[in-house]
Amino acid sequence: MNQKRQYFFAIAGVILVLLIAAFISLYGKDNSEAGGLESPRNEYDRLFAKFSVEHPGRGILDYPENASADYAKSYAMFLSADLIRARSESPFALSPAAKNAGYWLLDHADEDQDGVIGWGLPVAWDAYGDGTLNPPDTVYTITTAIAINGLLDWLEVDPNAPADRIVSTVSAAFQPFLEPEAQSPGGILLYSLSANDKPYITYNPAAYMAGQMQRFSALTRDSDEQKRLRSVADQTMTVLLDSRLVDP
Repeated sequence: MNQKRQYFFAIAGVILVLLIAAFISLYGKDNSEAGGLESPRNEYDRLFAKFSVEHPGRGILDYPENASADYAKSYAMFLSADLIRARSESPFALSPAAKNAGYWLLDHADEDQDGVIGWGLPVAWDAYGDGTLNPPDTVYTITTAIAINGLLDWLEVDPNAPADRIVSTVSAAFQPFLEPEAQSPGGILLYSLSANDKPYITYNPAAYMAGQMQRFSALTRDSDEQKRLRSVADQTMTVLLDSRLVDP
């Protein structure tokens, strides 16, 4: 199996868990009467069992080393998926694997120990294929936004989530993105905190991060932080709207 297929399988598995969890939430735990198909919950459990309880976000990466490693986006998506499943059932019961995923994100929010909170990749990567190599654990906008999304899902859904730790970690993760250095001259959030990627504009990570900023701005009790989050998010969304392409 080539690298891309191995990586695709690892990430697709997490996404499939997320989709099945959403289906369970919408249509209930057992819909097996239709055509004799397995119930969504049975399918969810079957797929869920393929993941490690201790490290549900660990898998093969599509990078030159092709080694098994911990991938922050996978941990975050796994956590969000099981939160969807848990909130659709009574009593609410988040799985040990999902809890481990959440605590992994909190425990690994500064992998290179440089004091900057955020999430990235466990390997070096030339993001735009221009010959510049970002070191392992460079903070990427999309990875950080997805990790924040998972943690905020946990905060909002699970009454037993470590609320104070989630809030402080998420708040700290936003701070570098509120600085001018994390934005293009036009005001859009950049692809990463690496100077290598600053010449490029990429819309999807900017949109994802802006959405999480707006979300957290409704949760924070710090009025100054709320204003800064909304200002940066609004500026990014304005640039995105102004850059839209309309098919005539």
